[in-house]
Amino acid sequence: MASTQIDSDWYTPEDLRLGLEESIDCDYVVLGGGISGLSALLTLAVAGTHSVLLEARHIGSGGTGASTAIITQAAGSEQGAREMINQFGLETTTKIFGYVTEGIRDIRNVIAQKEKNCDLRNQGYLNLFQDRKAAREEHDAQLQMGNQNTFLDSSKLQDYLRSSYYQAGLLFADPGLNYVLNPYMLVRLMAEKAEDLCAVIYEHT
Repeated sequence: MASTQIDSDWYTPEDLRLGLEESIDCDYVVLGGGISGLSALLTLAVAGTHSVLLEARHIGSGGTGASTAIITQAAGSEQGAREMINQFGLETTTKIFGYVTEGIRDIRNVIAQKEKNCDLRNQGYLNLFQDRKAAREEHDAQLQMGNQNTFLDSSKLQDYLRSSYYQAGLLFADPGLNYVLNPYMLVRLMAEKAEDLCAVIYEHT
């Protein structure tokens, strides 16, 4: 089993699967072996389809495998909740954040079913702000959607970090919805589960 040399010690990729060298028939083809591609493949496999995933290098070799893998309920997109509510309204923003929460729980379920922990560590998530007013507005917006969090002013922040740079923060303390893990181990686990359900994965394809 050959190992692929990379410039990161966060994960150790391995060449586990053969490349596709012939024509095949299938119901669906998924391109890319990161968390998005494998999530799609798992969904298709659970639905009973005959699906195939094609990965140009190896599972987790792109952005997913090298990410920090901070899993949190605090973010529904690159925008904050306050900005999204202003743009899309409370109902739509709540739905988007609900999908995030559902995905966070799905990740835990995949890990639990395979009885592997993926280096998962339960911990809260601290969202930091230089602007106290913006932090308060984000705090209120999150509460509107039911996302419990604690507003921390600059003095209370000193319990969590030794810096005067930030003026406020929001602490999301629910360990079930805020955790970190090894992303490469997660995508390998997702690949195994998809293959258990008869999906087929080709690497270097």
